[in-house]
Amino acid sequence: MVQVSAMLAAVSCLLTYASASPVVGERDADPAAAYTIVDGPIEWKGALIEGGEEVHLTGASIQEIVAKAQALNPAFSLLAESEVAATAPHLVARQTPLTPFTDGSQTAIHCGWPPGWTPTWDFTALHEGIEYMRRMPGDCRAPAGPGHCERVSCSWGSAIYYCNDNRSEHWEPCRWIGDVAAAIVTKCADRDGNGRTLGQAFDQRNWNVIVASGSC
Repeated sequence: MVQVSAMLAAVSCLLTYASASPVVGERDADPAAAYTIVDGPIEWKGALIEGGEEVHLTGASIQEIVAKAQALNPAFSLLAESEVAATAPHLVARQTPLTPFTDGSQTAIHCGWPPGWTPTWDFTALHEGIEYMRRMPGDCRAPAGPGHCERVSCSWGSAIYYCNDNRSEHWEPCRWIGDVAAAIVTKCADRDGNGRTLGQAFDQRNWNVIVASGSC
């Protein structure tokens, strides 16, 4: 209980994102509609060295993509915590993207959603996945939607899904996916000692993040 509470406090301190005032955005699909996981590798684009040429890599997870990037350039590394913290002013400026459901709800982050999905199993593994996403440079791709998701991180039954409701593929900075996942945990994690989490949060540009269980 103490460990989970401490981790929840740490996640909460990462962001002011979760307390943002939502702004309704246009959507191609009802957010209550079914979301499906698209089989296939996730795709990443970014530079292997600061100022270098952009490359595209694919992998089963963001961790595998990092391994491939380091194979091409051993100096490639995740962002330092100080570099992640430096994005805070941009996150404050982006406090409007999270949007409420079309039923008029004023809550940007929806706990217990999507229907039919199950909560995460291991809070420590989920916290590690969030930190990995938050420190990943470059952009992550979501397949064309609506209602299509890719699992970008999964460990010990705890996963982060990057979903797209646009009818064309969508690219977003990987670290923002981690930020939204952290906001979901801050609001939705059980406080009963296990930290199990199920939740979904939407961006006004029709992409969203789900924190739920996964087969891993």
